[in-house]
Amino acid sequence: MSLTDKARDAQVPTKASTLGKIAELLERNGIDVDDIGRVQKVNLWQGFHKDADGEAQVVDLVGVQLSPSWADGPQWPPVQPAPAAKLPKVATKPAKPANGWRTCVVPPDMQIGYFRNAGGELEPIHCERAISVVVQFCRHHQPDEIVMVGDNIDLAEMSKYRLTSAYALTTQATVDRAALLVAQLRDACPNARIVWIEGNHEARLPNTIIDNAKAAF
Repeated sequence: MSLTDKARDAQVPTKASTLGKIAELLERNGIDVDDIGRVQKVNLWQGFHKDADGEAQVVDLVGVQLSPSWADGPQWPPVQPAPAAKLPKVATKPAKPANGWRTCVVPPDMQIGYFRNAGGELEPIHCERAISVVVQFCRHHQPDEIVMVGDNIDLAEMSKYRLTSAYALTTQATVDRAALLVAQLRDACPNARIVWIEGNHEARLPNTIIDNAKAAF
C-alpha cells in the first residue's frame, strides 16, 4: 500500500479530537487557556513517518497562531466618564428674597474617594452623611451660587505617596460618585450657579498625565 493510499484510508479528525490536540499542544508548551486573548489562525494537516517496521504511519498535525490576552491592552478597565445620573423627582420651592443679598453655599474639602476593606468591598473615605446634609441644605435654602472650593475628590491612586493595595482601582468609583454629587446639587438647585474650584487633589489627574503620559495631556 502506498503512502497516498494510507492517507486516503486515514480517519479524518473530528472537531472534538482536534480541540483535544490543541489543548494538549497548549499544555505541552506551558500556555494557560486564560492567557489566550484571540486565536488568529488554526491549521490542521496530516504528515507521515515510518515506524520501526518501516511501515508508513499517518500523524495528525495542528498549528495554532494566537495573541496573548494582554496584547490588546490591560486586563483592568481604564477609567471612563461617569454614567448619566437618574434622580427621583423632588419638588423644589422657589428661593425666598434675601433682602437684596445674594446667597452662596460653600461645601469644602469633601475628599470623595474609596478604599477596599479586607473583604475587597469599597468603603468611602468621605462622609456620605455630611454630603447628604449639604444637598438637603441647598435644596431648602436655594442659594444663588454653590462654590465647591477644591479637594472635592481625593484621587488616591494618583498620589505622590506610596500606594497600598487598598486604594488600587478606586478612581472609577470616585469619578462616578463625584458626578452623582454634581447631579444632586443641580437637581436640588436648578437655578443656582455651580462652581468647582480645582484643589491640589484635583490637580493630581493632569499632573499624573504630564508625569507619565505627556503626549496624552
